[in-house]
Amino acid sequence: WQVSDPNGNLAESNEGNNIGVDYDDYPLNVVSYDLRGYFCDAPTQIAWGGTASLYCMVENVGATAVTAPFYQQFYLSNDQIWGDADDVQLGTNYDHQTDVPAQSQGPAFDFVFTLPSSAPAGFSGNGPFYIGMKTDALNEIAETNESNNGPGSGAQTWDWDSFTLAST
Repeated sequence: WQVSDPNGNLAESNEGNNIGVDYDDYPLNVVSYDLRGYFCDAPTQIAWGGTASLYCMVENVGATAVTAPFYQQFYLSNDQIWGDADDVQLGTNYDHQTDVPAQSQGPAFDFVFTLPSSAPAGFSGNGPFYIGMKTDALNEIAETNESNNGPGSGAQTWDWDSFTLAST
């Protein structure tokens, strides 16, 4: 409903036409993004100081395709507790430039990294050690669920992998 001059402040020739219906129909465009790691596959053995490649994929469980770029981060850990003091970021952020369709996976990609030249503090033995992928690491995409972007979050286990040390 629309009411014009509700308090009768304007002298008009017809005060009876101040109430009426005036509406516009606007389509509601609901944007729904929700990125998460789909898989992150590491070689079974890597040596300290060695260079390796991860084979990875991101999934969008939201209803809208993600077309803007975002960054992935990769972490080395001595356990499956992600975000604690022993985690070490591997390399620089991966600039994810390809679209991730709605309710689907984006294309697979490789992330090449080099392990530290020697075992970081808290790492001992031959493993297993873990590499995890954090999706949309800089929170550039406004998602319906920001809590499922890290390794193993939400009981997900497919965005991290393990390896043991290779003989040098």
